[in-house]
Amino acid sequence: MYSESARAQGFSVKSLELNVGLGESRYSSKTFQIGSPQSSTPINGEMTISARRREIGRLNILTTNRFGTEGFYSLESTNVTFNRMTTPVTSLSIPIQIHAFGVNVLYYPIGKTEDAWRPFVSIGGGAMIYRPTGRGQSIATSPLYGNLTSFFESSRGSGSAGLGLKRSFSRSFGVRFDVEDTFTKAPNFGLPSTSTVPNASVLPVHGLSSNLQASAGIIVYLGR
Repeated sequence: MYSESARAQGFSVKSLELNVGLGESRYSSKTFQIGSPQSSTPINGEMTISARRREIGRLNILTTNRFGTEGFYSLESTNVTFNRMTTPVTSLSIPIQIHAFGVNVLYYPIGKTEDAWRPFVSIGGGAMIYRPTGRGQSIATSPLYGNLTSFFESSRGSGSAGLGLKRSFSRSFGVRFDVEDTFTKAPNFGLPSTSTVPNASVLPVHGLSSNLQASAGIIVYLGR
């Protein structure tokens, strides 16, 4: 009885879909200002994360005529750059990796599960980990480069919304296209926003960081 109820709700082996894709990712920049006691005159700065290719994996575990559920994981190797806008103008670029994982709920406004074309709206939640590489951490804390007192990963809860389209070509294969925007609290890489210690490293970034992503990939239907 339980298995029949689960199948009626879309939970079955037939719902299993593996999606592997590549995406292009763009992040919003964050401006900041460092003042006393670190500097007697305000220093204006900007933190940017470079646009890079993202590798994505998704596993769909539920499909009905209107709803679907999937888990996802993605990895991106990029750089976070700190630009000093006040004279003397300088910049510091640090290699990092961004890990994202969580769960998406998909809503299919039209069609049925067996249709070849399946447009959808997605809403998701999870986490993003902004993690410096070993080389990046060395650059950040080296007296010759970043000279930061510390620099390590920031873990942030995330929320996302997007649009997409699935197209099946056979019982085994299909393609998928997504455009989505993900929001997290801006990463600070373990640095405080303020400090009363004059020689302390601070990063006064606030608010949300936006990550707009477009991706394409193949679908393998595991249960058909």
